[in-house]
Order: sequence, then C-alpha cells, then structure tokens
Amino acid sequence: MEDLDDEEKARRKKEQIAYRNKKNFSTTFMFIATAAEILITFVLIILLLVIGIFILSRVVSIDSEAFSNILGVMLIVMAFGGLVAGFIIYKKLMKVVILKFHLEEKLSDEILNHYLKNYKELKQERERELKQ
Repeated sequence: MEDLDDEEKARRKKEQIAYRNKKNFSTTFMFIATAAEILITFVLIILLLVIGIFILSRVVSIDSEAFSNILGVMLIVMAFGGLVAGFIIYKKLMKVVILKFHLEEKLSDEILNHYLKNYKELKQERERELKQ
C-alpha cells in the first residue's frame, strides 16, 4: 500500500508541476499576444489614416473647410476600421503561431479553445498521427 501512495504522490506532484508550467506559459503567451495585438492595431490605424489623408490631399481636390470636416469623420471611421481589422488579423496570426510552433501541449485548454475553434478534433487527429 505504501508503494502505491508514493507513486500516487509522485504522479500528483508531476501533474501539479505540469499544470503550473502550462499556466505560466499561457500567461506569458497571452501577455506577448496582447502586446502584438496592440501593436498590430496601432500600425493598421496609422496606415489607414496615412492612406486616407494621402487620398484626400492628393487625389481628391477639395477646399480646406470640407477637408477638415471629412478628416474628422475619416479619423473615426479609420480608427474603428483599424480596430476591427487588427482583431481579425491578431486572431488569425495567433492561430498560425500556435499551429506552426506546436504550442498545443504548452498552452491551457481555455486559450486553445479561444484561438482554435476545432481544437478537440485537431487534438484527436494529432494523437492518431502519433500512434501510426
């Protein structure tokens, strides 16, 4: 009985260490992913604004009064468009990063379910590939 208890303790200790490692790696991944999302969104907003201002000033000839009115509306539209495009690109980029670098074993299931819609099917498929 004592051998089983020691084996059970060792197994539980190993599971706790693995859980803590996953939790730490997941936290680090989310911190880096959030920083990447902010950077991507910021770059997209700036890029859209530069393109919009270029089009307004070089392609379309309007007076300064109309330019300032259009610019005000354009800032709001471009900022919102940059946010939405940033979210979409970020989510697709994180999916690619997770799959390319095989981070499924290192990240928690909550994060994987967020980025990979068919995570359970993907997990079963990879297990089948490893068995063959």
